[in-house]
Amino acid sequence: MTVKINDGGPAFPSQWDDKDCDGMTLRAYIAAHAMQGVLASFAGFDCGTPPPDVVADDAVAYADALIAALTNTCEAQGEAA
Repeated sequence: MTVKINDGGPAFPSQWDDKDCDGMTLRAYIAAHAMQGVLASFAGFDCGTPPPDVVADDAVAYADALIAALTNTCEAQGEAA
């Protein structure tokens, strides 16, 4: 059984010629920004950066945590996530 990951839905949903264009997911959008922040935090240091797979895993973990927190907040307020 595959577990469905809450990806937050589309980050920038739109319509084009009567077709839904979801584009990237909110999860990917948040992870990209988290990754950018992690990599920028190492700028100017001689220690190098962590391996890309480690940074990517951490960025996705941050995205998942933010989506979970937002979902919990919306549910507590009785709103749709």
